[in-house]
Amino acid sequence: GNLERIMKAQACQTGKDISTNYYASQKKTFEINPRHPLIRDMLRRIKEDEDDKTVLDLAVVLFETATLRSGYLFPDTKAYGGRIERMLRLSLNIDPDAKVEEEPEEEPEETTEGTTEDTEQDEDEEVDAGTDEEEQETAKESTVEKDEL
Repeated sequence: GNLERIMKAQACQTGKDISTNYYASQKKTFEINPRHPLIRDMLRRIKEDEDDKTVLDLAVVLFETATLRSGYLFPDTKAYGGRIERMLRLSLNIDPDAKVEEEPEEEPEETTEGTTEDTEQDEDEEVDAGTDEEEQETAKESTVEKDEL
């Protein structure tokens, strides 16, 4: 998994490398533990109904999750996300075809608190500005007095 990513990154930097293509194209081994409860239940459900789409989706999700855990990448992450969402919907007894409700458009709220606070801040700034002007004039006067001395 990680080695494959490193090899791809190096191949992109140095050009095409025959050994990189060879190792990357080798088949990967996917081992299944037949005693795992998930695998046993999947087998039972397939024996009951060979066309059970839930079990087929679960098998693909199981493979893709094992691929991700091993550090490999697969090209269609959007389909993987769709399968995960479908599995979540089924586990929560939500119709797989149920559409997402649109958010209602909200009208901007008119609050008097916000405008009152803004007005108070503006008044404070004006007072501060006045104080700064007074300080500047006092400083000028003291400078003039020093010059006269």
